[in-house]
Parts: sequence; C-alpha cells; structure tokens
Amino acid sequence: MNDREMSRRDVLNWLAAAAATGWMLDACAWGEEKDEKSKRPPKLASLMALPNDSAKGIDEPKVIVVRTAKGVAAFPRVCTHRHQELDVDEKDGSIYCPLHGSRFSLEGKPTNGPASRALKWYKVELDQDGSVRVDTRKNVDAGAWAPLPDWAKPKSGK
Repeated sequence: MNDREMSRRDVLNWLAAAAATGWMLDACAWGEEKDEKSKRPPKLASLMALPNDSAKGIDEPKVIVVRTAKGVAAFPRVCTHRHQELDVDEKDGSIYCPLHGSRFSLEGKPTNGPASRALKWYKVELDQDGSVRVDTRKNVDAGAWAPLPDWAKPKSGK
C-alpha cells in the first residue's frame, strides 16, 4: 500500500468523521434557527399572579411589572435618585426606594422625594394566555401600556 492508499479502517474513520461533521453543521444551523425564534423576551410573569392596580418586583431581570386597568407596564428596578434598587410594598403593591424613601406611582412618576425623575418604561408584550414578556433592551414612551387581553379586562358596572 502506498502513501496515497487508505486502509479500510482509514476509510471508515474518515466517513465517520465526515458524517459527524455533517451532523454538527446541521445542529449548528438548527441552533441558529432556534436562536432566531427565541429573540422574543422570556416569559417573566403571568397576569394571574399580578393583582390589579399593583406592582410586582422581578429579580431576573431586575424589573418592576405593573398591572392596572390601563394595561401592563414595566420599569427598571432602579431609583432615579441614587440608582439604588427599588422594592415593592407587599401590603399595597406600591413602588418605593428603601434607602431614601422615594415613592413612585404605578405610572412610574415620583410621588415622594428625593427622586424627581420618572422611571423609564420598557417594552411589554402580553400573550393571549396572560404571559408577560418584558424587553429590557427597548424603552418605550411613558404611558405605552401593553393592553390587557379581553378576558383580563376589569368588568365595569354592577
């Protein structure tokens, strides 16, 4: 056998390596397709877990999600005064800074100092099943509530 000839074992090893490479390339391509589909923000909460007219602090990512009759909004979990982490009062669902006492309305506006600037708004998406998605890479105008699905809107009258 000369230098250019391959043994049967060499041929089988080469074929196995080629097949494995093909499968890896397919897996990489599938991963890219999957990544493309997963560009939507992850589900952070459910409307069912968000009482009306209150806020809820989320730890990952650090956001505050608010639900009112107007819809759902999300803010960074950072005070505009000294950039301390904001918290949500478990009793009344209000937004406050535990360090300096600033308080914010459910629209992200300061109601009690020393903070004087409103919170930024993140883009929120609501799925029909009530899943809440927050895109922390995209800011929206204040007042850009994500509308509630019909089944979650408060009932009027009575």
